[in-house]
Formats: sequence, structure tokens, C-alpha cells
Amino acid sequence: MKNIVKTLALAALTLAFCTSAVAQEAKPKPKKEKMTPEQVATIQAKDIAHSLGLDDATTEKFTKTFCAYRMEIRQANQEKKAIVKGVPRKDMTEQQVEEQIKAQFAHSHKVINIREKYYGEFRKCLNPRQIQRVYELEKRQSEKMKAQQKQRKEQKKAKANAKAK
Repeated sequence: MKNIVKTLALAALTLAFCTSAVAQEAKPKPKKEKMTPEQVATIQAKDIAHSLGLDDATTEKFTKTFCAYRMEIRQANQEKKAIVKGVPRKDMTEQQVEEQIKAQFAHSHKVINIREKYYGEFRKCLNPRQIQRVYELEKRQSEKMKAQQKQRKEQKKAKANAKAK
């Protein structure tokens, strides 16, 4: 009989502690500060410099050059988005489609020109193999960030769908 009373008392205490823990308000997660494009480029540059095993002086030169390169590429991409946005593809006229295609050609030329310009700048502190590796690492990082962004969008949609139900 004593064992049953002890067991019931223990169960009651456990239940009391569990309900008080559940009843506590969930603290809202602090929102992460959104990084600026410059901060992202700097982090990318430092990560790439580390992967290349650059010394401090070369890392500093490379970081400045890489950040300027990324900002120019970003500006070109934003200009393209501004031109391409608007009418959905299925609702476009022939003229709008042609303008969009020409805008994409112009964007491609602009990006190539930027890459050629910065190849010369990178060449001042890196050898061609290192520059090739920079482009590979940059592409890999870009793909990784796109995948993370896609995953966040999917999670956001799933949350919205869960709340709607």
C-alpha cells in the first residue's frame, strides 16, 4: 500500500512540474539581423581566401577586389531584374518577349565585361589557377545560398499552410 501511495505522490509531483514547464510562455526568437550585400561579399571573400590559403596581405587585397567585383555583379543583376520583371510570360506580346531577350543578352555582355575587368584585378594578387578556384568556390557558395533560400521559402509556405488549416 505504501508503494502505491509513494508512486501516486511521485506521479502527482511529476505532473505538477511538467504542467508548469508547459504553461510557461514561449519566448519569441530574436530575429536575425539581415546582412548587407557588402557583409555577405566580405564573408565570401574571407572564406575563399582561407580556402586558397592566402597570407594576410594578399587576403586583404583580394577581399577588397572581390567585394567590388560582387557589388558590380549584384548591380548588374538588379538592373536585369528591373527590366525582366513585370508582365507574366504567357501574357507578353511578341515585342515584349523580344525586348526581354535583348535585355538578357545585354546583361550577359555586362557580366562578361565585369568578369574580364576583375580578372585583371585578381591577377595582381592571384595566379590563374587561384582565380579559377575563386570562380569555382564562388559558384559553389552561390548554389548553396540559393538552396538555403529555397528551403526557407518552402518552410515559410509550410508554416503558412499549417496556420491556414
